Amino acid sequence: MTLLETETIDGLNVLLEDQRASVEILLALANGATERAEREVFQAMGGEAVLGCCVLREYLDGAEGASVSWRVNGIVFPIVGQETYDERLRAYATFLKDICDRVEGFVPDIPDVAVRQILRDIYTANLLAARWCSQRAEVFAESRTMEFSKTRSLITGVTPITEEMELERAALTQEPETAPFARPHRPDRAAEEAEYLGEQGEMPDTF
Repeated sequence: MTLLETETIDGLNVLLEDQRASVEILLALANGATERAEREVFQAMGGEAVLGCCVLREYLDGAEGASVSWRVNGIVFPIVGQETYDERLRAYATFLKDICDRVEGFVPDIPDVAVRQILRDIYTANLLAARWCSQRAEVFAESRTMEFSKTRSLITGVTPITEEMELERAALTQEPETAPFARPHRPDRAAEEAEYLGEQGEMPDTF
């Protein structure tokens, strides 16, 4: 059995609480998604978050002298309660980035290779999810600034469908520029992560 220091146990439990909150947030986002492709993205992210919870809990269960927290980070309602969809996505992306910062902060003090690998996987999944949510929020926010024709039929009072409006509607229904977030269990995952992290900056040496 692995013997962990108290600070490490506390840090892993906080991370577990964060991952549980992430699952709850993604469930709310998936339930509120109006497009199938977007719902599938949130479901894939949710799978990553659930996997992180399971691995963390299993590791803490097997660690000597460690207790497992049953709490969930209380940030769930502040995030899903944001007024607009893009604000919810931005708030969630910020939360994910905060998780990454905390993970990066206490990893140098952990000598256990297994724990470091667990944290590296969680770090990478959250970083990629934060990137997708941030970009999707920008796309959605821009769609609200589009000007629709105010011309209305004097007879029916219904806005007539014009070619310009059809183009605007097509733009609104376009998927975000980034590809849907995919689960990592594929042979090319390492290459994809290396390519992405090469664009964003190197993975911290502590991993």
